[in-house]
Amino acid sequence: MQSSLGKPGNSMMWRLGERYSMALVVSGFLILGCLYLVLALPFSKPDERYHYAYAEYVKVHHSLPVLSMDLPNSMAAPPEQHEAHQPPLFYVIAATAMALDPADRVLDPPSNPHYLSTPIGNFNPFVVPPDPQTSPPSYSGFYAGRFLSLLFSLAGVVCMYYAVRTFAPKWLASCIAALMAFKSRVLVHRDIVQQ
Repeated sequence: MQSSLGKPGNSMMWRLGERYSMALVVSGFLILGCLYLVLALPFSKPDERYHYAYAEYVKVHHSLPVLSMDLPNSMAAPPEQHEAHQPPLFYVIAATAMALDPADRVLDPPSNPHYLSTPIGNFNPFVVPPDPQTSPPSYSGFYAGRFLSLLFSLAGVVCMYYAVRTFAPKWLASCIAALMAFKSRVLVHRDIVQQ
């Protein structure tokens, strides 16, 4: 017996919406995610520098960073150790993608001395100056990591859709996937990957 929750109507619009709703969620997520990927300044998230440093460490040293509990405070730790407690799969794949571009360079931006020191503005914890020796600067490894993070987040949204589909109708699964996809912690911060 079909519940009324699973089939609210037989209208053509309902059937089309049910069929293409997840395609709209995926398309919207990719469009907004790609806009963020190219328009947001590098290291504009407070912990983005540390995730990048983890992947860069794996690329350069071909090993995982060691998490040291002996340091007196976290600011004394090298940047790759700030996220060394994270599972390594994403960082190994990101390091591989970063290594594909021989022109890529290590980005080590200085701290922003005005970070959070004014009532408005200065929300970027690092200063990313243009590099006078390369025009434009080669941030390809950085953007490869951001794009990979977008793909991992998209995979999480799609997996959520199929998980909900095991016990709920398509329209409800699409709604839950949309709620997950357009939550800022997933779309902008990509916490689905990093946590």
